[in-house]
Amino acid sequence: MALDGIAEFLGISHGTAGPWPHEPARIGMHATEGETWVLDLTASGSHLLDDRAETTTGLHGPASDLLLTLHGRLSPDRLRVHGDRAVLESLLSRPDLG
Repeated sequence: MALDGIAEFLGISHGTAGPWPHEPARIGMHATEGETWVLDLTASGSHLLDDRAETTTGLHGPASDLLLTLHGRLSPDRLRVHGDRAVLESLLSRPDLG
């Protein structure tokens, strides 16, 4: 269920959040179960890309932990992060789920 939840959260919550207000970036979400999602963040918004696209930042861990992190319920410190951590923090603060 967490694997489906990640794709849904990225596609719907981030896909409808409007323009990305920061420098363009590509963030990869890599589940230890084998799935990968690449989120392309630009002035036109966020879009899921083919999982083979190059990324500037990545988050690696079990799908359940990735999903909890996207929902703000688990710190990204519990997962493996590579690349620009500031970009990841910007992503995790959007959309405002508060």
